[in-house]
Formats: sequence, C-alpha cells, structure tokens
Amino acid sequence: MVAGCIDPSGERTRRDFEETGRADLGEVRVRIDQGVVIPSGENAPALQVRFRANAPEISVTLTSEASEARSVAIELENIAQDCEVSGVVDVRRWAKGLGFTVLLPAGAEVTVPVTRAALRVAATFHFAWVGDVQSGFEKFGRLREVVNADEGLEFVIFAGDVTQNGSDDEVAEFVAAADALKRPWYSVIGNHEMSFSSGGEGYQQRVGRLNTAFDYRGARFVLVDSASATLADRVWDFLDEHLAGSYPPLRLMAMHVPPLDPQGLRDAGFTSRDEGARVLARLVDGGVDLLLAGHLHTLRFSGNAGIQEVVSGNGGVATGDRFDGVGMHYLDVAARPDLERFDVQVVRVE
Repeated sequence: MVAGCIDPSGERTRRDFEETGRADLGEVRVRIDQGVVIPSGENAPALQVRFRANAPEISVTLTSEASEARSVAIELENIAQDCEVSGVVDVRRWAKGLGFTVLLPAGAEVTVPVTRAALRVAATFHFAWVGDVQSGFEKFGRLREVVNADEGLEFVIFAGDVTQNGSDDEVAEFVAAADALKRPWYSVIGNHEMSFSSGGEGYQQRVGRLNTAFDYRGARFVLVDSASATLADRVWDFLDEHLAGSYPPLRLMAMHVPPLDPQGLRDAGFTSRDEGARVLARLVDGGVDLLLAGHLHTLRFSGNAGIQEVVSGNGGVATGDRFDGVGMHYLDVAARPDLERFDVQVVRVE
C-alpha cells in the first residue's frame, strides 16, 4: 500500500503486467494475454472462466497441476463474430461473444489462440475514438446510437475518464453502457478512474489492461496508461518492445493525458515537460503517425515533432466541454495502410 501511494503509476503497471487476466481454479490456472477475468455467477461450474478481451486477437493459456485430464469452459466477451479458434470442443457464439471447452491433459500446458484471418490483410478501415464520458451516461447514450448506426466502424476506443470518481458502481455502469455498443471496444485509463479508495484497481478488474498493443489490418495500435501525467518505467519498456521494427509502418498511439498541452489551455500535459518531450521523441523514433488523447474536454488538432495529434475529450462528459463550445462529438478515424496515413473526421452529436 505504501509503495502504491508513493508511485501509483508504477503500482498500476505492476498489477497490469503481473496480475490482470489471471484466474486460479485450484489445480488449473488460466491466463489471457490481452484481457481481464470477469467474475462468474455463484452457480457457475468450478472449471469455468469468463474473460473480457482487450484486443481483437487474444490467446488463452491453461496450465494443469491435476493428476487427471480436465475440461475447462472458456467464455470470451467483447470479441468479433469472425474470430477463429481450433483444437477445442463445444464452440458457441453470441453477440460479441465466443465460448468453447478445452480438454486439458493432466499436468499439461495448452495455449489456445483466438485469431481473425481478415486482420492479416492490410486494408482501409474505420474506428471511433470517443473522448471523456465521465459518467455522462445519458449523453453518451445519444452518442452510442450514432456510433451503432455507422456500420463502417469496426471498433471503438475510449479516451479514459469514463467515470467521475472511479467507484466500482460507476465503472460497472460504464462497462454496461459500453457493452451496448454493437462493436468491440477498448479503453485507456483516465485520471478520474484513480479514486482515493482504489487507485485504478476497480477499473483494472472490470475493464482490463492499461497498456496493450495489437495489429489490425496493416496498422499497429499502442494504448498506454498516462493517467498520472507520466509513464511508469515498465511502460517505457513496453513502448520499446512494440515500437521496434519497421512493420507495420502505419502506427497509432493512444493515451489519456497528452504529453504536452497542445495550446496551453489548462497546462494539462505531463507533469514534467521534459518527460513529455521525451515521449514525443520516442514516438518519432518508433514511427508513430497519429497520437490520440483526451483529458482536456475540448477538440484540438495539432502536430508535434511531425506527428499528427488530436485531443478529443467530450464523449458525453456531464460537465460539458470547456473554453470553445465544440460540443459532444467523437472521431471517425480512417486507417489507410496503403497511403501510410490516418484521416480524422469529427462527428458531432446533438
């Protein structure tokens, strides 16, 4: 607890990399590499695990210490309908869900990838970036209707500050509101999720990974935790890993607090401007083409170190936007791997 108070960002990151997505079923342990465990009901079978996926493709690893074979039921939420899984039995599907049973030999370790063949082919696609909701769920409901009506959007990313105080009830309400989207959704964590009582732990337990990366149709997405207006040491290592190499060349970084406030509206970038500048330098070295952020409750297009940056922070926030009256909106982002660029369009919602 003391360590968490001294370095809250570091403690969140430790939980992220060491605890999130792990389930202990006694003689069987189950881990998802890009997701979080969802609590099962009281009457659920002993060898059943439910997960929320935090990426378009994931893998589930099961490790047995049992002396006999076991059947383990897996359920995945927030997953696309065209996901493929093999080497399992009793496959079943529902809206944004996939279930199957793994026959786990005694003392064995088995990894089950859940993949999507369509993602291997580079192609233009669209996704939505939704700024701060901050418990403005009624407003967000109107925005969600517009997003759901757009069949061209393939997934949604939230900018963080999805709650006002980070309470368990607020996080649960946000998850329910986001699950009503017709498409899978992912989110970075915001400063409002770090209530005094939980330090972001409640968000991690219900929403999932704070730092995640995935490739999608020829574009790389890297989502990181900047909610404390800094990056933890292990997040720098995470960036080094996922911004290495040259493929795919089209790359996007998403975070809540931008490294530098683009226009000095609230002096609301990183606590250290030197660190903010270092983040931008790392993104340049890593070939990032677009940086998306929230936090400022406004809409700002800018550029830093040759990187296109958009701050979009009003996806329903109850207190409204600030300074400029841009109103509630989201971003329709077109990824164009053939042109190695992202095109960003603002969609305003009345």
